[in-house]
Amino acid sequence: MNFPNEPFFRRLVDLANGHSRVIISDGFSGIRITYGELLSRVLRFQQDLQQQLPPATLDNNKVLREPLCVGILATVSVEFVVALLAILSIGGIVVPLCKSQFAFSSLDGNLPANSAPQQRPIPLIQRREAILIFTSGTTGQQKGVLHSREFFNAKVEAEPIGTDSECLLFARMSILVVSIRVMVRMLLRGVRIELWPYLYDPDMIWERLRKGGITALDLLPTMWRNMMLAYRQRISQLPSAEQEKYCAGARQLRDVACGGQPMLQDVKLFWQKMLDGRCVTIIYGATEAGNSLLRAVGEDSLVEATRSAFDQDGFFRTGDIVRYNGSEYVFEGRASCDCKYMHRECVS
Repeated sequence: MNFPNEPFFRRLVDLANGHSRVIISDGFSGIRITYGELLSRVLRFQQDLQQQLPPATLDNNKVLREPLCVGILATVSVEFVVALLAILSIGGIVVPLCKSQFAFSSLDGNLPANSAPQQRPIPLIQRREAILIFTSGTTGQQKGVLHSREFFNAKVEAEPIGTDSECLLFARMSILVVSIRVMVRMLLRGVRIELWPYLYDPDMIWERLRKGGITALDLLPTMWRNMMLAYRQRISQLPSAEQEKYCAGARQLRDVACGGQPMLQDVKLFWQKMLDGRCVTIIYGATEAGNSLLRAVGEDSLVEATRSAFDQDGFFRTGDIVRYNGSEYVFEGRASCDCKYMHRECVS
């Protein structure tokens, strides 16, 4: 197989050669594929892309001479993952786009029985652009943020390989930076990703938890709240034995996160009780930050630290040294060097 000789693809090829576990299951189509089958589909779509691109745009390795934006108009699906990896493999810029439904064709196929994934040393500069993600627009005009290949290759070796029993229920839109990052991490760790088509239905997520086997769940704050309401309004009215099936499924969760903003106090306490005292991890991040995500767990124990982080006017003390020259702010450096490791990222 012709994949770039870089940490991200090396890890995927190693996993394909060393594991036969299912890595992606699609809750909508019923498709279940291993790493080998995934990379086989990527190779086929890679070849389709190379055949459709003008020959002058490709070098001798059939890699794009210059980065080219290639949009993916697809729901959360196996096809989305295949397209993302194929575009990356030829040096293109992945552009996840939002649309109700779209699917790529001619992506089926398996590795020959006596074949194993291989790599050719296709050189790609890590500073080369790799993915364009649009911001939500909540803090200003919506814009596209361009990230280099480091978005996929940073700290690959630091990601531990998961076990066969781990499974992420992926119930997020594919166009968000946190969604892409979570998907990439699980692919690198060998954790099975169960793609869930019912993104906005808390009852369906509860039904899936009731069946068991889900160990990781990362949702938006509104969905965590909606699931709490669904439990109180419907599940809590069921007989005790039936209620326990849902609670037992929730207690299997080990990697539980909430992205975008903190939970409401009522929601946080509900889930803390449901998870036997464990807190939901709050992930802060921005599209511009890429891999740099901040995690906060158990905010109640940090009341004093939180208070001291703001000045008397309510402004956050960032630790940056900035001067105003009359027309613009000039960044001079840092006043503090309090480096901490969060989510395996070193942040200050």
